[in-house]
Amino acid sequence: MVQERQFLSVATILAETTKEVFEKLVKTPLTFGEPGFKEGKEIKGDVASILGLTGVRQISKESGGGSADYKAIFVLTWPLEAYIEASNLMLKEKYTKYQYEISDVGGEICNVIVGNAKPKLEKEGFTANLSIPSVIHGSKHRVHYPLGSTIVAVPLNSSYGDMTLEFGYAEGKNKANP
Repeated sequence: MVQERQFLSVATILAETTKEVFEKLVKTPLTFGEPGFKEGKEIKGDVASILGLTGVRQISKESGGGSADYKAIFVLTWPLEAYIEASNLMLKEKYTKYQYEISDVGGEICNVIVGNAKPKLEKEGFTANLSIPSVIHGSKHRVHYPLGSTIVAVPLNSSYGDMTLEFGYAEGKNKANP
């Protein structure tokens, strides 16, 4: 398991980058609610934008050095109305319901967020290989995090609705010492 300080550092980088991207791309300020650790796989909201990450974490010399493989998932969950409004703001359109034309907006937002966070993650010792983002639409769906994941959930408040950022992280068995 990654040290709590490092895990929270990565979650903080992702939350701050989410805020920056929403202010630039969607022209909407976000504020954070109280973060917490999440149990279970069920998603709060009607739409989930998901992006997987894999890579290697460099372990500090103070912690014994070496490296560890990891798998992670970055998820933004949205109430349907918030997803539609974010899509309208980003695309400068007037959609009133979920439809094909906006089905990949959340995935693109995730891609920009994690892509922008990647250099910051590298400074923390994490390489990051990104998957192709996906979007799931429908209530009461689940996200399957990597086995053994620690999951943090951060409420995101905006003028058009509240969302949640979730980040699940698990280290693999491949650890190398110097």
